[in-house]
Amino acid sequence: MPTTRSDIERLERALSDLWRKGTVARLHASLTAAAGVEIDRPGYLVLRQIGSAGPIRVTDLAARFAVEQSTISRHARRLTQRRWVRRLADPADGRVALLEPTTEGKAVIDRIETRRRQILSGVLDAWPAADRDAFADLMERFTTNLADFLDADA
Repeated sequence: MPTTRSDIERLERALSDLWRKGTVARLHASLTAAAGVEIDRPGYLVLRQIGSAGPIRVTDLAARFAVEQSTISRHARRLTQRRWVRRLADPADGRVALLEPTTEGKAVIDRIETRRRQILSGVLDAWPAADRDAFADLMERFTTNLADFLDADA
């Protein structure tokens, strides 16, 4: 079934509202305040990716974010200075550094993720279980299809 102009406009408006009303910025502020840390959103995304990827090369991390290596290096330097990330020698190539979260870095991620789950639960608790499940399925499908579309369009 083809999409209609109305469907697309409603979705576009809803997604725009998330950004325009500052929802994403307010969400990040709530997450970091609850975690008791100050970290900008891009820095947190890098920390979180390092946490989920385990020891990872800067070049691989840059490829995952589709950014220049220097961008990731700046974030990694800040995260290292805060002792949330440490550099290790790559056993396969001692000239290359791997990034890995420290115990403190893992704790920051855990506190932020705990607060994120609390917020999502607070928003969705009143929804019927079938609606929550359908929403999760549709969001997963949407994000996958959007990434696939953008990859094919590149």
